[in-house]
Amino acid sequence: MFILWFIVMAGLNTLGLFSFNIAGMKASKLLGKIAKFLFASALAGVGFKIKFSEVFSKGMKPIALGGITWICVLASSIAFIMVFANYIG
Repeated sequence: MFILWFIVMAGLNTLGLFSFNIAGMKASKLLGKIAKFLFASALAGVGFKIKFSEVFSKGMKPIALGGITWICVLASSIAFIMVFANYIG
C-alpha cells in the first residue's frame, strides 16, 4: 500500500496539484516536511518496537519521563552547539 500511495502522490505532485500556498509556503514543501517528520517517527517507532497502546495504558509518568528526557537532550545539544560553534570552520 505504501508504494501505491507513494506513486499516486508523486504523480499528483508532478501534475502540479500541490502548487498552491498554505501559510506562505507551497503545499508541496509543507507536505514534504510533514512526510519527513512522519517517516522519522515511524522508523523510530519500528526501531524501538513501540506499541503506542501500551505506552498510553501505563499512564502519564512514562510519557512525562520521555518528554523530560527529550527536553534535556535538546537543551544539552543546543548548549554543545553554542559552545563549540566557533571551533568548527
